Amino acid sequence: DGITVNCVEPGLTDTPMTRNPGRWKEALKEGGKETKENPTEQEVIAARAPQAVMGIPWMQPDEVAPSVVFLCTDAARRVSGATYDATAGDSVKNTA
Repeated sequence: DGITVNCVEPGLTDTPMTRNPGRWKEALKEGGKETKENPTEQEVIAARAPQAVMGIPWMQPDEVAPSVVFLCTDAARRVSGATYDATAGDSVKNTA
């Protein structure tokens, strides 16, 4: 009764987990750049820029939250089995 199951799938989100040298080295690799021991935030942003469909290197938590909040409202009472892609278009490159 009134139970729905949905998913919000965020892309790379700016959190302490992503703000560390290890993750940033991976981002440089993903961007096809040579990895450095301690890349700077600007180097990571520049490396991800060509991949970023909407021009942003990662999502902010407050950009993902509205999708979650919507699913908690009465307006979403008939939504079930849905996956909300909150990646700023980053998942467009994913193939099944």
